Amino acid sequence: MKRQAIIYFAWDVVFICFLYFYSSVGRWLKLYIGRTMSAASFSLFILPALPMLIGCLIAWMVYISCNYKTTRKSALLEFIMIGIPTFYVATLPVEYYIVSPALKGMYLPIPVWMMEDSIYAIGGIVFGYEIFIFIIRIIRIHHTKNLTNLDDPQGGE
Repeated sequence: MKRQAIIYFAWDVVFICFLYFYSSVGRWLKLYIGRTMSAASFSLFILPALPMLIGCLIAWMVYISCNYKTTRKSALLEFIMIGIPTFYVATLPVEYYIVSPALKGMYLPIPVWMMEDSIYAIGGIVFGYEIFIFIIRIIRIHHTKNLTNLDDPQGGE
């Protein structure tokens, strides 16, 4: 379980670094296209490749998760360690414009590079995946437990 926690933490770090890279490349391409007034041919390859890397990150998380026996604790650990950071990223507009004014002048520290629509979308997609897979795993664990109870009604005696 400790190893899983370390792996999920590493995934969070890689995810945040990717979001920073994604945002930086997007800003650089906008500036470049704005200065030259033409879309560079390499931008046509970079822009589709970045979301594909998000798919690779999700596939990496699925591959790692499949290597461990799924229990309620491991499913909850993954949901907490992956779901909470992606929920934070997905709800940044709500946090900034609704929660911050309610704090009476205190604003949440949100990096400028995270204030882009594509960043929210990526966070929302990953959070949606994570909540869906969490529900599936809990249902599967419950279903497996019920099948085990039907096979051995005496409780192993």
